[in-house]
Amino acid sequence: CACFATMSAIIRDLSSAISTFEIAFFRNAIGLIFLLPLMWRLGFEIPRGSVLKAYGIRAGIGICAMWVWYSALSITPLAEAITLNFTVALWMIPVAILLLGEKVGVRRWGATLVGFCGVLIVMQPGAETVNLGSLLAILAALLFAISMALVRLLARTQRPISIVFYMNLLMTPLSLGPAIAVWTMPDLTQLGWLIFIGLLANAAHF
Repeated sequence: CACFATMSAIIRDLSSAISTFEIAFFRNAIGLIFLLPLMWRLGFEIPRGSVLKAYGIRAGIGICAMWVWYSALSITPLAEAITLNFTVALWMIPVAILLLGEKVGVRRWGATLVGFCGVLIVMQPGAETVNLGSLLAILAALLFAISMALVRLLARTQRPISIVFYMNLLMTPLSLGPAIAVWTMPDLTQLGWLIFIGLLANAAHF
């Protein structure tokens, strides 16, 4: 959580000068570059069949979650965006039931309902028009929850480093096209922050 919060603060600052699509590309590409030597040393596991399919679905959902989340950060106060993104823990309850077949008791459902009441307090529907940034933050949390459930499925047979590596490997080309369309050449300071984002992202996912 600390890694993700720090990364989000940097992304919000950078998004005033660099498109969120470009930030997403750098985050994936730099994460991939740092992991390549380690994977080369430890050995590659080539995914096949259902495992490859799970990696592909996870990458597709993950890149959409990243785009939505970074867009939310660019237009929403940081504290509000991070608070709403913590609803990923609430979304995990129905997601775990549907995708993982887990059993959830009455107490956990009760805690989830209380949590969503907290979301309503933060968003204050009725007091004012619910802003787009808040909706994007909640949508990103739902997509992240689905992605995390897929990680749990993959973790039954795959090494943690393989899960993070193939995420970056698949999401880098997926994020390249939109990044090219809005490309702005970062200066050295911005590039340094983008590299730091890639490092934080890898640490957070591990």
